[in-house]
Amino acid sequence: MKKIFFILLVSTLVCNVGYAQVPDAVMDQVEQMGLDQQAIQDKIDSGEISSGELIERIDESKINVIGTTEYIDPAKEQAKEIADEKAKEAAEEQEDILKEAEKLVEQKELEEEIGIVDDEEEVIIVQEQEEDTYGKGIFRNKTLTLLNQLEDFQAPDSYIVGIGDEFAISIWGNTEYNGEFEVNEEGYIQPPRMSRLYLKGLTHKAAVESIKENFANQYNTKDKDTQIEVILNYSRLITVGIYGEVFQPGSYKMSALNTAFNALTAAGGPNETGSVRTITVRRSGEPDKVLDVYKYLENPSIIDEFYLRDNDIIHIPTAGKLVRVNGAVKRPMRYEMLPNEGLVDAIDYAGGFGARAYKSNIQIERYGDDEKVLVDVNFKDLLATGRDRELMTGDQIQVYTIEKEYENFVAVEGEVEVAGNYELTPGTRVSDILRKAGIKDNSLTERAYVVRRDDDMSKKYIPIDINSIMTNPAAEDNIELKSFDVISIAAKSEFEDSYNYFVEGHVRNPGKFRYDENLKVKDAVFFARGTMKDAARYGYIQRVDGNDRRKWLRVDLQEAVNVPESSANQTLLPNDVLVIFPKDRFEDKDVRVEINGAVRVPGDFVYSPNMTLSDVIYLAGGLREQAAEGRIEISRIEFDEEKKTQVNIATVRVDRRLVLEGQQGDFKIKPYDQIFVRQAPEFELQQNIVLNGEVVYPGEYTLTDKQETILSVIQRAGGLTDAAFPKGATLIRMEDSLGRVILDLDRAIKNPGSRFNYVLKAGDVISIPKHKDLVSVMGAIRYPDIDTLGRINAPHHKGRRAKFYVNKYGTGVDRKMKNGRKNLITVVNPNGYVEKTKNYGLFKVYPKVDAGAVVSVDQKVKKERRGLTDEDGERRREWSEVFSTIVAQATSVLTLLLLADRTFGQ
Repeated sequence: MKKIFFILLVSTLVCNVGYAQVPDAVMDQVEQMGLDQQAIQDKIDSGEISSGELIERIDESKINVIGTTEYIDPAKEQAKEIADEKAKEAAEEQEDILKEAEKLVEQKELEEEIGIVDDEEEVIIVQEQEEDTYGKGIFRNKTLTLLNQLEDFQAPDSYIVGIGDEFAISIWGNTEYNGEFEVNEEGYIQPPRMSRLYLKGLTHKAAVESIKENFANQYNTKDKDTQIEVILNYSRLITVGIYGEVFQPGSYKMSALNTAFNALTAAGGPNETGSVRTITVRRSGEPDKVLDVYKYLENPSIIDEFYLRDNDIIHIPTAGKLVRVNGAVKRPMRYEMLPNEGLVDAIDYAGGFGARAYKSNIQIERYGDDEKVLVDVNFKDLLATGRDRELMTGDQIQVYTIEKEYENFVAVEGEVEVAGNYELTPGTRVSDILRKAGIKDNSLTERAYVVRRDDDMSKKYIPIDINSIMTNPAAEDNIELKSFDVISIAAKSEFEDSYNYFVEGHVRNPGKFRYDENLKVKDAVFFARGTMKDAARYGYIQRVDGNDRRKWLRVDLQEAVNVPESSANQTLLPNDVLVIFPKDRFEDKDVRVEINGAVRVPGDFVYSPNMTLSDVIYLAGGLREQAAEGRIEISRIEFDEEKKTQVNIATVRVDRRLVLEGQQGDFKIKPYDQIFVRQAPEFELQQNIVLNGEVVYPGEYTLTDKQETILSVIQRAGGLTDAAFPKGATLIRMEDSLGRVILDLDRAIKNPGSRFNYVLKAGDVISIPKHKDLVSVMGAIRYPDIDTLGRINAPHHKGRRAKFYVNKYGTGVDRKMKNGRKNLITVVNPNGYVEKTKNYGLFKVYPKVDAGAVVSVDQKVKKERRGLTDEDGERRREWSEVFSTIVAQATSVLTLLLLADRTFGQ
């Protein structure tokens, strides 16, 4: 890709240089002079003359061309010298172009490698390994950017004006003026009708004030209606060298608005080994400046001290002492330390300690003298001495987190306003904590306990009287508390017997309620927010007596609520459960009626009182067109008081419009009725079949009657086409999922009375293929690669049987490798009919083969051999003798038959 880019770039540049387009006006003038335009163009293309020289020659009438091949030019030698010089310059220019192209390609490769973007962009993104040294991120995360001329950037007041800076001055109001002035080589600008204004070396703020002051005197800008604006329109470009431990060292051209910090982004900032603390800015004739990124991060205003000048050099040395701070600090990272900086400085750079930092023991892992050592530092003692602990490069500083929970507390639990932990200070007593926790009216103040943990972790209960403590803080019970003490205060209600009762079922607010004496059923219903609309009239009280036996008491809720003084409004006892049932609990929910037959949605439906036959038929979608006109039968179960059942049949008539006659539509339905809507015996929808393939009009056909045959439908379809192959016709029967039916259409055509002229059924699919002239051979044959091919195809030979195809095209039966047998040859005819080889002992009759058939040679299944016993051997010898006898007799019979044939044949 890079080579293609290089070739295209060079080709484009060379073409742009080598091609000279002659203006049309010049060529018109050449034609007016009687010269050959093609000859002139050839001279230009060959380099003998340039387009500029052509124009000069035309002006001087020094060119003379006759024809297209012969030239007469008095200045030919001079033109040749000029052409040679031009060609040499062009060659040198092309060489320069090649060199520049190579530089561009190298730069492109570098940009792809480290991720540098064009100088015109704001920031350089460097793809580097993960580096967590504090301070390096500002050069690669857009904290600092490389400023350019295209930005709308206002120069800071501290910017130093230099040669090449351009100021734009605008005056508007009573006086109008616009001008742009560049600081020249001598360091001044020269506005019209004004003296020189020397600006070089001034700060931007001082330069603007000087310009405004001079223009105010000239244009009277002190008028309140006149305003003046001076901006640095264009800053000069400077060249800065960046070297040392940076990702991309080199010389960079940039706007003078950039400081050394901005410039470092052009080189990607310090690399993995580069320093961020001792970066040097070198300027001819002046002392070096040391740039410390950590100082910039603490005080960003120092950036103004590092504005650059032309030919300044920034050098990044190798990082000095690197240490890592881990653990409970605000910014755990790696830090670069100066030689005189120690542990205290490292903690400061890490943002200080976290809230849970353990300062009594900070550990430093250090490598020295070919071993790893551990150094413990008590940071509190270190600060107290006012000294610092020296660090070494590679030190790992670990600040641990305080895991120990606080101990200066006591706890209050139980019946107080605010339970929880409270601060324990020296001299804290029970009364001090109780004032904070708050005593409730329900608090048991006569006796409470302080639970104290002894040194052996056992608990000791100290009784106290809160009443005495709160009325007399000097009381003996107002003991001084210790860490982990727990003040436990009980509730008065915990020492009183309390009971509940329950209301369940169809009330608006069922649940548990606090029991009170003389509570009655009406009260319980009231507190449960009343019964629901579908609640039954009667409810039950579930009660457990003193012997732990459960019993149910029936309650007339309606009477208890409406007549409170009645006996129905019973008094409840503790733990009673008032249960209120819904009305439908006392109704049969599974009673249904059923309708089947010639309705649109047969099925069963939930029974409801006053349901009529018309209602059920409507729920079933109404009667279908095939419903019989005669009757609808209703099967009904009747039962007496002893629940003996008897089935009765009722009949309801419908008219020709399938409407219930007379008042029968109001026929009342009873539970468990079964309704049967009979279908008209002669009603039947169209029965269709599909006829595909080689008929004149293939497609879907409706059977005209229940006895229509295949030949009848084929005749309706216009008969067979000339390409039809009747022997390959197939029949697929959908009825009862029968599938493929053996069909010999050829025999049916020859004999319409044949059994193959089937009577068709709805859904039958008849397919008649085109004529076939091939026969397939497959199975255990010796044809090469038959296992890969699967089968071979050969031409059909009329009258030949299966063995012919196996021998001629399949190269015979493979008995040895595939265990094939001739008596296992079968033929699958195109219509699906399968014929086997018939074995008559001494000879075999192989099946006939029609065009399109498949000849298959099957394999003999090998049986597991087992050892022969003497009995088995004797039996085999007997069968061998029998077989020999049969063969001898058969031979004799055949001999007699041959003799007889010859005798009678003569």
